[in-house]
Amino acid sequence: MISGLFTVFSVLILVYSANNLYLTWATRKYRDRRVTELTYYPKVAVQLPVYNEKEVVSRLIDDVVKLDYPHNSLEIQVLDDSSDETKEIIDEKTTDKQFIKVLRRESREGFKAGALQNGLNQSDAEYFAIFDADFLPESDFLRRVISIMESDPEIGLVQTRWGHINKGFNKLTRAIALALDWHHYIEQVGRNASNLLINFNGSCGVMRRKAIIDAGGWKADTLSEDLDISYRIQMLGWKAAYIRDIVVPGEIPPTIEDYRIQQRRWAKGSIQCSKKLFKEIIQSNLSIKQKTQSILHLNGYSVYLWTIILMILSVPALLLNTKTMPDALGAIGLIGTLSHVAIFFILMKMLRQEFAVVSSTPLPIKI
Repeated sequence: MISGLFTVFSVLILVYSANNLYLTWATRKYRDRRVTELTYYPKVAVQLPVYNEKEVVSRLIDDVVKLDYPHNSLEIQVLDDSSDETKEIIDEKTTDKQFIKVLRRESREGFKAGALQNGLNQSDAEYFAIFDADFLPESDFLRRVISIMESDPEIGLVQTRWGHINKGFNKLTRAIALALDWHHYIEQVGRNASNLLINFNGSCGVMRRKAIIDAGGWKADTLSEDLDISYRIQMLGWKAAYIRDIVVPGEIPPTIEDYRIQQRRWAKGSIQCSKKLFKEIIQSNLSIKQKTQSILHLNGYSVYLWTIILMILSVPALLLNTKTMPDALGAIGLIGTLSHVAIFFILMKMLRQEFAVVSSTPLPIKI
């Protein structure tokens, strides 16, 4: 019995290790999308979901109003569900700005998903760009992303890469930055390059109104409304594009407690999405490869549980001198090592290239 369980969980972990190796290999097929100058500026609503963000909301609004997009085609929605002094800060920052709408609700029903849906219902915009309060988009963000979406009417959503404002704050933020880079450089890039389903990360992306409506709008029945809607959109046949060279810097959780809360929400939300969408994925028109990868993706956080179970099982397995154990651990170790070495080299290559670009950019001279 112990031998059988040990084998089962070993194989499950081995599958994920091998898949990491595959996604790392797939990144070589990725090609940046061409950005062209817009001749027509469709209406865009920039949605800023805010809840008690008094430390960063002022900075967010100051940054977003600098977006280089015609104001007659731009609407900024501050979706404010705050219950503290964030409200006063927002009112002060938006008083004289006619193109900013502050939308407040009587209750926080549906939380972020409810706020986004409320904003959608009160706008006739063709596209919706979403930024969480701790991100700072570059001024040309909309021009670049909308250009890509206008060039291909089948694109329902675009996700851009997350950068890091406070990467060097402490050892924890440096470690978290590396994990986020793995997701954005390897997972998102590898999946997109292989025509697999990607997830919307909840911030720094743009969605087409028609795609949102086709998918039934924002739903609040999971903690990962972003993952949920991105899958529903793609299962309807809409394309999703991941843009690696458009980077939006954001803040990393600086403490273990902040990181624990974030990861708990992401883990629980992804498992909820897996339970909710499993049947739809199986019955969809996706290819076998897409279905398999989608199930692996949505259940990715399960690997940590399986690892703990495997560690517990290793004790009685050793005591019983189970022959399966050395072979299983050897296979896991080999594939896991190869995948992590490959990921490390890809990340180092990408980060060196990014550093070279930044270093080659001349600094402004003060006169």
